Amino acid sequence: MASRKRTVVSDSASEFSLDIYKAITSSSNNDNLFIAPTSIWIAMAMVNVGARNVTREQIEAALKLRFKDEEVMLDEFEKFSKVLNQGNRKSVKLQVANRLYPYSGRTILPKYISTISQHFGTDVKPLDFKSRISINNWVEEVTEQKIKNVLLTL
Repeated sequence: MASRKRTVVSDSASEFSLDIYKAITSSSNNDNLFIAPTSIWIAMAMVNVGARNVTREQIEAALKLRFKDEEVMLDEFEKFSKVLNQGNRKSVKLQVANRLYPYSGRTILPKYISTISQHFGTDVKPLDFKSRISINNWVEEVTEQKIKNVLLTL
């Protein structure tokens, strides 16, 4: 079996996932637990692209990101996203469904939207937060009806 090449991005995602799991399980009552920490990590990485100064430093620390060059970081995110969505076996299908939904009353810079599209393979869809229906419909479509009503209330 060929070994996989580990990357800074996959190491960061793994460390973050373990931190999230430990934090959640430390306060749980031994109930069943299902989380998608890699999906959380990717969503926060997309937010990080638009963050600056102290906010960016805090997000990068939480996500365990160790990049000095933003272009290198973005290229690594792009590779990571492609690998996640292509899978490695015919019998296994993994579809990552991440999208940012900023409040529609705010202006989002076109450069940010194009960066997210190019490097994360998704889009940014401004939304009026009075309705959860469009988010639920999108998640249901992308997951081939496997995840329904991801948001019960807003």
